[in-house]
Amino acid sequence: MRAAIAIGELVRSSLGLHGMKKLIVDKKGDVKVTADGFTVIKSIQVGNPISKIMVEAAETHDNEVGDGTKSMLIIAGELLKNAEKLLDMGLSPDLIISGYRRACDKAIQIMTKTSIPIRRQDTDILRDLAMTSIYSKDLGLAGQHIADISIKAVENIFEAGPKSNQTTDMENVLENVQFIRKSGRSIIETRLIRGTILEKSVLNGNMPKKVENAKILLLESPLEFEKKEFYAEIETTPGLVKAFADEENRLRDMRVGKIAKSGANVIICQKGIDLKTQDSLAKHGILGVHWVDKQDMEKAAKATGGKIVINIHSLTSKDLGFSGIVEERTIDGDKMIFIEDCKDPKSISILIRAGLDKAADEVERALKDALRVVASIYLDNRAVGGGGAFEMELARRLRPYAMKFDSKEQLAIEAFAEALEIIPKLLAENVGLDQTEIKLMLRSEHARDSGLWMGINMLSRKVEDALNCGLIEPYIIKKRVLENATEVASMIIRTGHIISSPK
Repeated sequence: MRAAIAIGELVRSSLGLHGMKKLIVDKKGDVKVTADGFTVIKSIQVGNPISKIMVEAAETHDNEVGDGTKSMLIIAGELLKNAEKLLDMGLSPDLIISGYRRACDKAIQIMTKTSIPIRRQDTDILRDLAMTSIYSKDLGLAGQHIADISIKAVENIFEAGPKSNQTTDMENVLENVQFIRKSGRSIIETRLIRGTILEKSVLNGNMPKKVENAKILLLESPLEFEKKEFYAEIETTPGLVKAFADEENRLRDMRVGKIAKSGANVIICQKGIDLKTQDSLAKHGILGVHWVDKQDMEKAAKATGGKIVINIHSLTSKDLGFSGIVEERTIDGDKMIFIEDCKDPKSISILIRAGLDKAADEVERALKDALRVVASIYLDNRAVGGGGAFEMELARRLRPYAMKFDSKEQLAIEAFAEALEIIPKLLAENVGLDQTEIKLMLRSEHARDSGLWMGINMLSRKVEDALNCGLIEPYIIKKRVLENATEVASMIIRTGHIISSPK
């Protein structure tokens, strides 16, 4: 238990807006500075098997909902601390687990009844949700800009195309977003691209560098002739050599003519395009890019609505994708192809700018968290108060619920309620307030009918109504925090021995 508790304690000081960051040094000596819970946990090289369970739980939670990892680990650690005391009092592990699970189920029932509905059109509330997850990333005035980008990105992904193609879980949200990081500028210059970016340059100097109203051919097969290697002497005549070259030119002209006839003015090829074909495409005013990764091809297809063509002979205009503009631009000394202004793109890109590479990393982590937080409202449109308000209200309501049980299970439910209060206590500590004073003040406020969402406003360092302060968190994420913390704590409490196989 002590090993698992230590994992939870590692991230306690990072909780909240004024939480401390961790400086992580990897095996290569590279330095990373972050307050992101999962980034901290996954960087730890743990040998203890119980600690590994906590790390795996954090990874599972992050993959599922993307935010609340610190809260989940902290509550799980506190549940284990309280379980130690109950075990010393003579309670059986089974009784503790039963009480914890009853308390968790009751907490979720309470949360379901008290949660508030959020409309997708409420941009201000969505921004508050995103900002609650961004605060700990210390992005300063650029935080709201990043929050707005995340809202627009999620809106694009969910609203594009027919309903049958809508994203169904938060993990897929990030699969439909491409992150391109470039240092040397301000974070405020981070941009959402309604389309995709290829880290490539235009093939030929005679090709256009910019195409408007682009009709895009996505080609998987090469536009070049395979070079044969001969290991024997071949006797022939000059006429046959010329005929062979003429046939190559005829096939090349036929391919390029087929492309031009389809209406394509941009070609993105997964394989190679030879020099003569490049020249021929340039004469037709076609912008070309080759040796594009399969993953980038798939993103371009989602963004433009085009099909990836395998056989050039079956090409029709219906296979082409569309974008408002395709242009080669130089960003931080590197040439890139921007495919922008796509109609209903199912895949979008975010060009991340920051003064330093380390800052760009933190912006990307903030974006990923904010994207999944906003996406959670599209999956379940309920929210609860932040700033410890939600945890304090649950603790208040669980205590009288515990009194309904005559067995020692009552003690386990009370221990669960006490564990929840660790969140507002740590928020108070990390902002420089007195833990005991704040806890008593919150208990007093929540005892009133009007004190449902009273929490800690870390900006003003006061106890205020969380909803009025814009401190709100998604229902679905808070629900998974409770469920995962209870599950991992129960698993560790029930573990009686550690058995190691010989190496």
